[in-house]
Order: sequence, then C-alpha cells, then structure tokens
Amino acid sequence: MRNMLVNSRLIFGTSICAATAWADFFGQAVIKPFWTSPSTISVSSSSAADVMTSGNGAWIVRVWGLNSAFEIIYEDLQLNGQTEVTGTKQFYRVNSAEVILAKDGYTNVGDIYVYGSGDTPASGVPAAPATYLGAKIIAGEGIGRSCSFTVPNGSPVKIHGMILGQYDTAARYVRLRYGIRNAGENIFKYYPFGSLISAATSIAQVEFNSPIVVPARADFRLQSYGSAAGSTCDACLIVTEAE
Repeated sequence: MRNMLVNSRLIFGTSICAATAWADFFGQAVIKPFWTSPSTISVSSSSAADVMTSGNGAWIVRVWGLNSAFEIIYEDLQLNGQTEVTGTKQFYRVNSAEVILAKDGYTNVGDIYVYGSGDTPASGVPAAPATYLGAKIIAGEGIGRSCSFTVPNGSPVKIHGMILGQYDTAARYVRLRYGIRNAGENIFKYYPFGSLISAATSIAQVEFNSPIVVPARADFRLQSYGSAAGSTCDACLIVTEAE
C-alpha cells in the first residue's frame, strides 16, 4: 500500500469469510491484528520456490508501514523460501507488502506472509496469524490486499465509496461493516452497511453521499461475516486525502 493514503485512489482487499464470525478484508480468515507495540518484521513463503536468485518465484519483498510516530517507513527483505527472514526496522503498523523483484516473467509461487517477531512459522506459514500477521501476498498476485490500515501522520483520508464482489457455488450471504478506532482509543466503533447474497456471482457498488472520514493516526478495518466458511469477497475502496 506504499504511501497509499496520499498518492493512491484505490485500495483493494480480499475477505476469506469465516463461518459465524467477522473477518477482515485481509486475505486471511482472521481479524487483522493492530499491534500494541513496535516490532521487527519477518517474511516467509509457503513455497520453497520463493527464494532469492535461485528460486522460480519471488525474490525480494517490500513491506510498507508506520513507525511509532505514525511516519511512513518501508523495508526490503530477501526471501529464503519457507525459512523465516527477519528485518531490522521497528514497525508499529504494517499496511501492505509487495514483490519488487522476482525471476524474469514470474511472481510469488506461494503465499508470502509478513508477521511480527513473536510468531514461530511452520513451513513458512505463521502459527498465530490472529496475533502477529501484518500482511499477506496471496500466491501469484505479487501484492498484498488489505482494506484494514492505519492512516499516517498528516491529513485524514476520505472514503467516497467501494466496489464489492462475491463468488460462491452455493447460495450464501455475506454481511458487511466497517470500523474506526481513533488514535489514543482502545475501542473500535463499527457501522453496518448491508450485505451481498449470491448463488454464483454478486457485485455491488456503494457510493457515500457523505464520505467516510478516517482521521490521521486512526485504524480502519472493513469486515465480512459469512453464512458459511469459505465465501470469498473482494473489495475496492475509493479513497482520497482529505483537505
């Protein structure tokens, strides 16, 4: 997500719905953890092919986030397949990650995970994603998808609308809500805004007459609640920097 909240206008996320539980649009069937203290970050892949210079997949991952002063930082990490690689910078928030170097014509073969220093991965997959996972790059996509983020210092952002898509082979529904937690607070406030119902493909576009304003240093999350586990829902937020 780079300096996404200043330069970009679209933020993408994917929710893998849990059954009877809320999950973030985060590429993982969990609520994204917002860490309570800064941490070094580690990366690993579920595939041994994502290894610097010798692998047929991704080689270097760039992680974007914020330090404890809510300033934008990033760190480049060379992948070593399923083996954990740890950086040196202290991240208070991880907003996204992207593959910046891969074998010619290729991208990440496995799922790439970015997580805090307290996790102990197995075969490259974090053991406690609900506690430590910061970002995930789904296999073959080259960039992380997350509609849960923290606004850096400076101006707030406005969310003008969103595009949502759901695919299922069975008739299911997905409830939707967003939450905001202001800096210095410990409680998210959640706002429901509808649902998707699908027996195949469902697409909805939502435009807000009054944009959602997310203050500087605030945490934002977009969530889904599936009627059955495994429903996949994609989202695109239309975002601008507030004046």
